[in-house]
Amino acid sequence: AACTLRAPRAGVLLHGSLEGGARGSIGAHARGGVASTRAGLFVVADPDRLAASCTVPAADRAATPTGAGATLRVAGSSRAGVGRVEAARYPGADGTLPARVVLDRPLIGATAGTPATVTVTGEARDVLLLPAAAVHGSGEDRWCWLAGEGQGDYMRVPVTVSGSHGADLVVTGDFSEGARALLAEE
Repeated sequence: AACTLRAPRAGVLLHGSLEGGARGSIGAHARGGVASTRAGLFVVADPDRLAASCTVPAADRAATPTGAGATLRVAGSSRAGVGRVEAARYPGADGTLPARVVLDRPLIGATAGTPATVTVTGEARDVLLLPAAAVHGSGEDRWCWLAGEGQGDYMRVPVTVSGSHGADLVVTGDFSEGARALLAEE
């Protein structure tokens, strides 16, 4: 009973850690094996929220912004999914930018840990990167306050959150050039 694994929630049990999967090294565990200290042995992944972990080469960072469209193709298969890029704010020690592709819909038949190819299909257009504190509401009813031209003048603008970039949110909405979002209602 001391060596029985019990998952904290329902999902897909993966060997290794998600970080190992991003490096292409999801390990397998065997009876009698030895584990490293503080190593992630297993991950319980939500099958409806799978994403692809990847790294962006330093030369391609500017062409791969958070919110950019991407296509994910499962290795050795015709299965493909469409999603959006969520890139880390800072590069890793090797100079590459850690990123992931969050799929718009679950990729039927794909299994966690399967190698895939990610192709960025377009730049993020008409998006704004806002601090999370500037976006109000929840679910489909999200908005931000934009400063107007006069002192104390502001307007509520509906937004759609399409991703995140560190502590900031990637949003689309009816913004004009030079728009200023407020962190709190005045």
